[in-house]
Amino acid sequence: MGPWAIIGAFVAAQAGGGLLIAALLGVLAAHTGSPQTLTQWSVRLTYGLSSLALLAASVAAVVLSGPRPRPGAAVAVAGLWTWPGLVPLAAGVGGGLVLKLAGDALAAAERYLLGNPGTNNPLVLYPHAFAEPGLLAVLLFAVAVVAPVAEEVFFRGLLYGWLRGRLPVVPATLVAAVLFGAAHQQIGLVLPLAVVGAGLCLLYERWRTLWVPAAAHAVVNISSLLVALWLR
Repeated sequence: MGPWAIIGAFVAAQAGGGLLIAALLGVLAAHTGSPQTLTQWSVRLTYGLSSLALLAASVAAVVLSGPRPRPGAAVAVAGLWTWPGLVPLAAGVGGGLVLKLAGDALAAAERYLLGNPGTNNPLVLYPHAFAEPGLLAVLLFAVAVVAPVAEEVFFRGLLYGWLRGRLPVVPATLVAAVLFGAAHQQIGLVLPLAVVGAGLCLLYERWRTLWVPAAAHAVVNISSLLVALWLR
């Protein structure tokens, strides 16, 4: 799988998800005149469908790349169907806790040194759009399962897998981590997220299964959401 396939998957996910969200919001706008309701649905659809679009585009890129030579990304994605065992999962959970603390410490240091850098953390905003119990359950599922799996398939399976086939561990990790942080488009969180992304790459490098960084990613997301729910 070449770099253009990876770039194409990311662009297709962004464009496809954006068009679908816009279409659904257009339908909703015809049935409600409340700007607040439309804003809430915009947040809900953006989080839920963006991750699904990234997962669909990533899997499509793997499938379209063909089986020969068998791409590393295909092996990584196929590995999601193999139970990794409790020890790797425990390593992922523990790694996620460490990465959460490291990312929060770095974000706090940035705020102390630079003031408010314009951070607009979506996990702080989402609980207000998912206040109802049923919607909150949907948000928890998206945070704990959909987003981690989608982002790990793309950023570790496709992107890091391609980089690692051409670069040693350190430069491949640094490039993938910076792109992971920048892709979230959250000013003030790029560096903390890059640190988290680097840790996820190293977990994948160590255990060679996307289950481990996905578990760590889920821990980071869930803990961030729980803090946001507690503070709201």
